[in-house]
Amino acid sequence: MILSYFKKHYKLIIVCSAASLAIAGLVWSAVILVQREDNANGQPVFGSSEEKESTIIDVTDDDSDDESAPELGKTLSDDLSSRMFNLGDDVYTLPVHFSELEANGWSICDRSNTPHVVSYMVDPGSFALWVFVTDGSRFAVVSFMNLSFEVLPVNKTHVTYISASDSIAGVQPFFPGNITVGSTYEDVIAAYGEPNERNFYEGFELHSLEYFRDNIRVLIRICDRTMLVTRVFMDYWGWVSKTPAPEPTPTELGDELDSRMFSLDGVTYTMPVHFSEFESNGWSFYDPNNRDSEGILVPGGFFPWVEFLAENQNIGVTITNLTEGTSKHMSDSYITNISLYPGYHNAQFILPGNITIGSTHRDVIAAYGEPCSRYVPEQSPYHRLFYISENLVLQLGIDTESNQVALITMQYWNPTA
Repeated sequence: MILSYFKKHYKLIIVCSAASLAIAGLVWSAVILVQREDNANGQPVFGSSEEKESTIIDVTDDDSDDESAPELGKTLSDDLSSRMFNLGDDVYTLPVHFSELEANGWSICDRSNTPHVVSYMVDPGSFALWVFVTDGSRFAVVSFMNLSFEVLPVNKTHVTYISASDSIAGVQPFFPGNITVGSTYEDVIAAYGEPNERNFYEGFELHSLEYFRDNIRVLIRICDRTMLVTRVFMDYWGWVSKTPAPEPTPTELGDELDSRMFSLDGVTYTMPVHFSEFESNGWSFYDPNNRDSEGILVPGGFFPWVEFLAENQNIGVTITNLTEGTSKHMSDSYITNISLYPGYHNAQFILPGNITIGSTHRDVIAAYGEPCSRYVPEQSPYHRLFYISENLVLQLGIDTESNQVALITMQYWNPTA
């Protein structure tokens, strides 16, 4: 529901091979964290750089048999910590601003390999997932992230994810140590050593290796039958802040947005909020598979979108493991984003200055002043106001008919790139 809502009203890019997505499968495959990249339906995962791979997409006219390996002696490192990858004829380091790829002839394209005008806007701290890029004859799949504090066109943001897959018939990137699709299991171990985590998938002839190095997560999928690499992806997680120092429990909601405070069902919190604080105040993590939060691992830097319930109330949150390279139980992670969308969430949520759902545009300006930026998405019933303070991005959606606050997103945001 939530993703469909965003696609309808905000036209977010989520370019993937699934023709349509059911929100239940999408959201909860994001919560099946240890198994997330290979869920049984192969569906893409919201907030994670995954794409369905059941069908080969061949949109190129390149008749070459294969891609020749890059010369390692040039600039591609053997060290996974370098965060380097080879795409086409050039070597880059994650995160890489898209202007660097543009300078080498790459542009955003559609599935027919046709460049198109970039009109997609990306909010601070948000993703544009699974975007096709082309150099005119070849294409690849990347994801972008806006590492700034302002709304930007997607081509003005950073590439933070790159993948190679045997079911995407485009150019295959090479990763440190010359690892790519077709490399052997022995090649991977020789290049990177033993993985931080191994994931096995019952009923599938594959397993995956996960490596965490200096603000990146690298997942490598191995076919059990051939012991060859069928997929590699590298994700940059350096924007994730270090674990915040404990703060005193707030007792009263003030007027200052910089406080990062909010009230939920009469209890005051400070963002980011430890998972346990919500639970201790009667909120429960909702999982349709009836799993306990202590049994779900969240990789370092990874963040699933989940729902919390309390009596007849519900709210959408993002859970983030604020450490680097170390998996933690969801119950030991932090809530870094809280969202209320009209028609989906009904929690009693109040911001500093007593701003809440139903507050007027005039109330917002009186409380916070003029926003840092305004954005009016095409075909949307809302215009959006962005307020950015220290380590916080607040987005308010103002209904154009009632001139009242209809949606709220409060995000802890501390980019390090």
